Amino acid sequence: MKRIFVFVMTFAFILSCAPKGFAATDEEIQALKVQVRELMLRIEKLEAEQTQSKAEVVKAKEEVAKVKETVGGRVDLANALSKLKMKGRFAAGFYDLGKAGSYPSGPSGSFEMPDAKLQFSFQPDDVNTIVARFMLDNAVTSISTTSPLLDYLYLQSKDFL
Repeated sequence: MKRIFVFVMTFAFILSCAPKGFAATDEEIQALKVQVRELMLRIEKLEAEQTQSKAEVVKAKEEVAKVKETVGGRVDLANALSKLKMKGRFAAGFYDLGKAGSYPSGPSGSFEMPDAKLQFSFQPDDVNTIVARFMLDNAVTSISTTSPLLDYLYLQSKDFL
């Protein structure tokens, strides 16, 4: 009996500490409804702004495309230089052969560069390559005594046929 009495008293104490009701009052429900309405209005406003900004982005992309079409395939200097390759070779030395040698020199010899070539390759796209090679023998050539000679110039097209 004593155990039952202790159980009942403990149960009554627990129930007395519990909140009066778990259901929300009418004021709380109204306040929550007002908050929901405010949040829905804010969501609609943000969606409208998002739609407007997407339209502006699309319009800006269209304007950029129009400008690109107008300008055409413009090549700026940074792009052009990245597609230019240069290579070459040279042989140089100090020759003291006297007056009877292949490279006549004065009494103290001379510095000669009997073979020097410089090649430029420009590849504007994946298919075409423009190649030019210059001969710079002794800084002048046997044909022209004032400027480097263009050794060859050609256009190479891959998969032409």
